[in-house]
Amino acid sequence: MIKRIAAALAVIVFSVAAGTSLSYAYWTASASMTATVASADPATTNCSSVVALQNGGFESASPALSDNSWSQASTLTGWTSRAPGTNTARANEIWRGSVVSPILPQSGAQNIELNSTDATTLYQQVATTPGQVLRWGFWHRGRDSATVGDRVKLTIGAPTTNAADTSTTTSTSPTLAQIFTTTNSAWVYYSGSYTVPAGQTTTRLSLTSISAGGGNISQANLIDDVSLGTGPCVTATSAISNVTRGGSSYYVGDTVRYVTTITNGGGAAAAASVAKIVLPANLTLVNGSIKVGSATQSDASGDDLAEYVSGSRQIVARVGAGATTSAGGWVSNGTPVTVTYDAVIGLAASGGTITHTPAVDFVDEAIPSWTLTSTGTTLTTSVAAAADLAVTVLNQPTITPGGSATWRFRVTNNGPSAASGVSVALALTSGPTYGTPTYTTSDTGTGTGNCTGSGTSRTCSVGAIPAGEGRTITVTATLPGSPTSLYPVTATATATSYDHVSGNNAATSTGIDTVAPNAPTGVNAVRASSTSITVSWTAATDPVGTVAGYLLYRNGVLLNSTSSLITGTSYSDSVATNSLNWYWLVAVDSGGNQSTASAGSGAAAYIADSTSVRIGYPAGTNLCLAADSSGFLGTTWTVVMRAGCTSIGSSNVVWRFTNPDDNEVQIRLNGASNRRWQNATSGNDITLTSGGDYWTLDVRWDGSAPYLRLMYDASTDYCAAANGTADGDELTMAVCSTTATTQRFTLGAW
Repeated sequence: MIKRIAAALAVIVFSVAAGTSLSYAYWTASASMTATVASADPATTNCSSVVALQNGGFESASPALSDNSWSQASTLTGWTSRAPGTNTARANEIWRGSVVSPILPQSGAQNIELNSTDATTLYQQVATTPGQVLRWGFWHRGRDSATVGDRVKLTIGAPTTNAADTSTTTSTSPTLAQIFTTTNSAWVYYSGSYTVPAGQTTTRLSLTSISAGGGNISQANLIDDVSLGTGPCVTATSAISNVTRGGSSYYVGDTVRYVTTITNGGGAAAAASVAKIVLPANLTLVNGSIKVGSATQSDASGDDLAEYVSGSRQIVARVGAGATTSAGGWVSNGTPVTVTYDAVIGLAASGGTITHTPAVDFVDEAIPSWTLTSTGTTLTTSVAAAADLAVTVLNQPTITPGGSATWRFRVTNNGPSAASGVSVALALTSGPTYGTPTYTTSDTGTGTGNCTGSGTSRTCSVGAIPAGEGRTITVTATLPGSPTSLYPVTATATATSYDHVSGNNAATSTGIDTVAPNAPTGVNAVRASSTSITVSWTAATDPVGTVAGYLLYRNGVLLNSTSSLITGTSYSDSVATNSLNWYWLVAVDSGGNQSTASAGSGAAAYIADSTSVRIGYPAGTNLCLAADSSGFLGTTWTVVMRAGCTSIGSSNVVWRFTNPDDNEVQIRLNGASNRRWQNATSGNDITLTSGGDYWTLDVRWDGSAPYLRLMYDASTDYCAAANGTADGDELTMAVCSTTATTQRFTLGAW
C-alpha cells in the first residue's frame, strides 16, 4: 500500500543508517527504485548520455585559494548564488583546508559555507529528459552547534521552482523539497533519486539555508560534494614510474610505483567504493608502501583503509568520502581518488612484460543491492632482459722468488637471459713480467682468444655468453727474484646487457705467500718484578705479505702457538722467583711462513739475596769461580777458576747476589759480606773488597745453549772474563763480546 501511494503521488520515503564518524540518510522519490534490477550492467549504461552537475565538489573557484584560507568573493564554476526567493546576487564563501579547526572538507580540498554573509540559495541546473531517474546527493555539516543543528533545504524541480519555500511538508507536485538538520559533530551524507516529470527538459537543484544552529546567520551550513544526474560512471586508470632510477626503462630489481586514479564521470556519487588491485606477477610489494590519497596505510587488515591479502596477492583499498576501516566511501564527480603502492620487479620478469589491471567495486544508490565493478584499462610494461655475470677465482699462484705464476678466472653467466657484449678488464700488479692474457671462446674451453692492452691494464673482449655458460681467463707471469708483493690480479666483467647482480662482477686472485718473514730484532727482557719479566722487540718485516704475529720461546720452550700468535711487540711473562730466563722469537706471516729465530736473545734474572749460587765456567766443564786470598797482590782477595767445583765445599765457591735491582746486583762471597766483587781496569784481576761494585746479569742464548755474562755497570762495556781454563787462573776484565767464550758462565744452585 505504501509503495502504491508513493508511486502515485511521488511521495518521498526516508531511512537512516548510522556510522562511527558520519551519518547516512537515503531518500527515494520514485517507486520504480523498488522494481526488479535491470539486466544491463549499470556500470556501463551509466556512462552513456551522462547528466551531471559541474564542480559538485567546489574544487574550482576563481581566484584560486591557497591552503588553509577562505574567501567570500570567489566565483564558483557552474553555480549561481542568490538571496533566497530573489534575484539578488549573494557572495560565495569557499573554504580550503582547515579554516575552522578541526573541520576539514569531507573530500577533496575545498567546500562551501552556504551562509556567507546571510541566508543564501545556491543552485545549478542541468538539461534533462522527461522520465529520467536522476540520483542526487550531498554532504552536510553544521558549523557552530553540536546540539542545535544547522538547517538546509534541498529543492529539485523546474527552474521556476520557488527556492524560498521553507515548508517542511512533502510537496505533492513533481518538485522534490525537503529540509535537513545536521549538527557540527560530523559530516552527514544525504542522497536519493528524482524522476523527471513530463515536459521538464531543464531541472534545477537548489540548496537554501534555513537556519543557523549557533544563532549567527552568517555562520552555518557547510556543504560538500553535491550531485544530481544519471548514475555513477567509474573509471580506473593506472600509471607506473621507476622509483629506483627514473626514466621510462625498467629492470629486474627496480622499485616501481603504481598510482591508480579512480574517477567518477557520472552524475551521481559511487557509493561503497572499494579498489581491488591484483599485484602483477613477478612483483613483490614493498611493505608499508600502500597509500590512499596521501595517507599511508598498513598492510594489515582492519586497522585502516587498505590491506594486502597475500593469498590472493590483492590490494584492497576503501576509497572516497566517508570511507572507513570496513566500508568504502562515496566517489563524486570531479573528486578523483588515488591508490598508490610500490613493488620490486622480480627476476622472472626479465625480458618480459608486467600487466597491471585495476578494478573498482561500487554501488549505484538507486539499486543498492547490486555491487557494480569497473575494470580499468590494462597497463603493460616491458622489462629489460637481465643476465647475472659472476667472476670467480679458479686458482691462486704460489709466490716464489724468480718462479712462474699463473692466475685463472672464470666468468659465468647465471642468466636468466643471455649476456651480450661481455668484456673482462684485468688489473695487474707491477713487478712480474706478464705474458699476453688469454680467454676461452667456448664453454668447453676448446678455443682461445688473446686479450689486448699493455702494462698493468689488459682487456678481454669475450662477446656473448649464453645463460648457464662461462669463459676462462688466464694470466701468466715470471716473478722477480726478490718478490715484494703477493701480486694480486683483479678481473672485472661488464656487459652491454643489464646485470641485476653487479656485486659479483669482480674477483681478485692474490698469490699464495711462500716467502718467510724477516726475523725479529732488538729482543730485550727486563725484570718487572720478582715473578714478572717484560719482553720487547722490534717488529719483524715481511717482503711479500704481512706479519701476522710471533711465537715466543722462554728457555727454549714455546710459550704460545700458531693459533694464538702474539700480535704486538711486547709480552709480559710470569716466571718463578730466583730464576734466570732467556727468550727468542719467531715471526709468522699471514701465509703461515715462519722466520728464523731472533738473533741473540733477551734475558733477565732475579736471584733473591737469600739464595746461594755457584757460578760455573765454562758451560760443560767442572770449573767454577772461587774467592782466593793468595792472589798476585798477596793479601788482596781475587776471583779465580777452581777445578772440581762440585766437590768443593761452600767456603770460597758459593756466592750471593745482594741488593737485586732489575738485573743489577752486588756479588759477594756467601759467608763474608765484606768480600764483594770490585772492578779493576781492563786486563786486571777482579778483586774482592768490603764495598764492591754493581754488576749486570746478562743472560744470553747463542742458538744452542744459554749462558751468563757478568757486565760491569750497565753504562760501560766491560765484562768479567776467564784468563785461562786451569785451576787457579784469575778472573779479569775485558771488553764485552757476544762471541768470546771466556765471558760465558753458568749459574746453578749450591
